[in-house]
Amino acid sequence: MILQKTTTTSIFLTFITIIVSSTLKAQEIPPPLLYLDFEGAQIADKSANAQPLTFHGTITQNSNNADGAPDGATPSTGLQLTGGGVIKTPIAVQSQLESYTLSAWIRPTAASLSGDRFFWGQETQGIHNGLRTNDQNPVAKLHEAHWSNDWYANTILTADQWVHAVFTYDGLQDNADNTGTGRIYLNGTLDGEKIGNHGRPNNPSNLLIGGRQGQTNGGTGERHFVGTVDDMLVWDRVLTEEQIAALADGTDPISVSDDDDDNLPDWWENKYAGNLTSLSGVAGDFDEDGLTDYDEFEIGTNPTEEDTDGDGLEDGIESNTGSFASESDTGTDPLVSDTDADGLNDGEEVFTHETNPNIFD
Repeated sequence: MILQKTTTTSIFLTFITIIVSSTLKAQEIPPPLLYLDFEGAQIADKSANAQPLTFHGTITQNSNNADGAPDGATPSTGLQLTGGGVIKTPIAVQSQLESYTLSAWIRPTAASLSGDRFFWGQETQGIHNGLRTNDQNPVAKLHEAHWSNDWYANTILTADQWVHAVFTYDGLQDNADNTGTGRIYLNGTLDGEKIGNHGRPNNPSNLLIGGRQGQTNGGTGERHFVGTVDDMLVWDRVLTEEQIAALADGTDPISVSDDDDDNLPDWWENKYAGNLTSLSGVAGDFDEDGLTDYDEFEIGTNPTEEDTDGDGLEDGIESNTGSFASESDTGTDPLVSDTDADGLNDGEEVFTHETNPNIFD
């Protein structure tokens, strides 16, 4: 049974303030320095000031023929990396990326779960960000390094699964040892950070994609990532957690169109409804779960499913306050089926066991 909302008045969610006239999430994302969406006939930079690219080894300008990330901004096509090739950019790391955000959708094959498999690198030394395993870290995790101070995120990755991976580096010398702070985000959530003992990239050479050490092996690089990549972006600043979460949710970083003027970005309407007419911003509640379509955009729930997390409670009664008030205001997280992680989903606790779904028991 899915509990229906019985009141006619909206439950005010403590974690959200709806301001219809506010800027859409996508508009808050600054213009990227580089954007490879791998759509179209040839691989090209889609940023406002398109950077010239060169292709080496097994990668050509027409290699964008794999399926793209299904939850990304441009899911039609991606780039299949088989090893033995890199894309070189004109971005000079030391002078242009004192601080940075590097974002990508990746789908590693089993081959990328062992050894050194980097999808961001430099022509010489410097950045080598991707996946790495060794005797000290025998399982595949996201890894960031600047030719020193290597460190790992926390989550073990699996083969043939799409994930959204973001590396940030704040090089503003805000730590006691006069070095920066690195952070890694997985699917929009912080997965690890290194504060201090993390110097800037130590080489002025240019940024490349698909491996590292682009001057080696006849210009084709080494330690290549094997798998598929999509929506690869570079910023010369550190994005906020909200901006990173928006990218993981499929926000188009350069398109913020809202052709039907309903305060919902077109990319989001197309993602969930497949058109621009079904969802209606603050005026509509397509799935009749007690949340307006705009509420669902802000919260991150599915506007076409009354129970996004499948726990037996409609999205509109899961107010995410952390406090159970009643069966129509459960305080639970609409994106997590077992809010208190006690092995019982929220609906079971409310209906079957009559326990508090916000308290481990």
